[in-house]
Amino acid sequence: MFKRYFIDSPVNERARAMTRLTLEGKQQEAFELELLDKQGQLHQFEVIEVPMRGETGDVIALEGMAHDISERKREEEKFRVLFESSSLANLLYAEKGILDCNHAFLSLFGYEHKSEVLGTKLNPLAKEVQPDGRSAEDSLSQLMQQSLKKGHQQSEFIYRRANGESFLAEMIFTATTMNDEHVFIGIIQDLTERKQAEREIIQAKDDAEQANRAKSEFLSNMSHELRTPLNGVLGYAQILQNDKQATTQQLESLQGIESCGQHLLTLINDVLDLSKIESGKMEFNITVVNLPKLIKGVYDIVSHRASAKGLAMNLEIQSDLPTSIKTDATKLRQVLI
Repeated sequence: MFKRYFIDSPVNERARAMTRLTLEGKQQEAFELELLDKQGQLHQFEVIEVPMRGETGDVIALEGMAHDISERKREEEKFRVLFESSSLANLLYAEKGILDCNHAFLSLFGYEHKSEVLGTKLNPLAKEVQPDGRSAEDSLSQLMQQSLKKGHQQSEFIYRRANGESFLAEMIFTATTMNDEHVFIGIIQDLTERKQAEREIIQAKDDAEQANRAKSEFLSNMSHELRTPLNGVLGYAQILQNDKQATTQQLESLQGIESCGQHLLTLINDVLDLSKIESGKMEFNITVVNLPKLIKGVYDIVSHRASAKGLAMNLEIQSDLPTSIKTDATKLRQVLI
């Protein structure tokens, strides 16, 4: 009657074999057994059998204990699915070598079957000398020790694929126990593309900084080339304004030339200031400034533009306006214009 709860499975075939060994007095190790309950639900048990011997020493009966491990098996199956389906290279590792790995691990290292790597230690798969200058064996040993101490640890390793190609990888070990033995759940990620992207970002940054320096140098040189002839024009305009034979109309024209020249000089300073702002080197030159004169200069510049468009423009300066203020004349002129 009890047989109806048994099912045919490889697990139960092994259980029968273990029971036969126990009856022969040769087996006392735990084994697994699968049974159905009254509702037809599958349960998995861990069984320990002990032979009972008669006066002659022969095995006359078996005494056993069974523990339901169905829940543990379901959790193990969930872990197995996650382990195998992960896109990252996963492995289960111990002192004696690789206990298990997923297909992503095989793909990363260029192997086809688990049998090619199971039982193998990781250090033969790595280059002899690692990025920290130590041997692969010493680096792996330290990673395991730190994992046991902290719970998890990560490090970079240089590994070799089955075809001999080297690649840099990040390896994370998480320490746990299985059957009273220290084991490590490992994740290995190829860093080749990430490192290439980092190099490209650094190169792009260097190129941008070099281009910015070249631009600043160009602006500085261009400013010098423009200022030299412009200062000559402004100088001659100031000299001609001192000519006592100049008519009122000529003086107004000369003042217009000077104002426009000053405006061009301001534009040059604007370009240089933009370059300084971009480089974070903006400076202020605070001096005592004749405010009415500065406003009049701005008016002369703007009035010429207004006249060119057929517009009338008048300047009225209030009597209570301060004559002198402390400011950066160039910056104030830039704001007003």
